[in-house]
Amino acid sequence: MRVKAMKRTRDRWEWLNTYEAKTGGDVLAIAHNGNLFNGIMFPLEARSDGVKRGDDYVTGRAQ
Repeated sequence: MRVKAMKRTRDRWEWLNTYEAKTGGDVLAIAHNGNLFNGIMFPLEARSDGVKRGDDYVTGRAQ
């Protein structure tokens, strides 16, 4: 599946992690157009589906 076609952000992060693991390469993901998301682009406590953020989320985003 193409990264662009993925609807959920977490699917994109998983794809990027898999790419790095398979190739030994590094990726750089740059968030853009955050104003269009009305604050939900970088949620502090929970995902848009209500699931609470945990240490694994923070660790993964800090890579």
